[in-house]
Amino acid sequence: MLCGAEIAIVIFSQDGKVFSFGHPSVDTLVERYLGRSLPPPNNDVHNQKITALREAGILELNTKLMNLEGVLQMEKNRGESLREIRKRANGVWWESPIEELN
Repeated sequence: MLCGAEIAIVIFSQDGKVFSFGHPSVDTLVERYLGRSLPPPNNDVHNQKITALREAGILELNTKLMNLEGVLQMEKNRGESLREIRKRANGVWWESPIEELN
């Protein structure tokens, strides 16, 4: 449903019973597959739902991206601080005064 696909599934049980599922409907899709011209289904509401879900997903992903970019920047700053501490301690950062470590 999220990608707007139209599908039909037909299952035959061992007892000879037929089960089917289709979106928008099995009959519509079978008629279209057989080449009979039917008017296209009215998918305005469906398309609006798909668009709304996509936009919500994009908004959520953008929020996550911004949070991750902030975390990345903080880690870069932390790495730079550690490099400075190592330079001052001649590569032996654990011997630096504890007040200089963050």
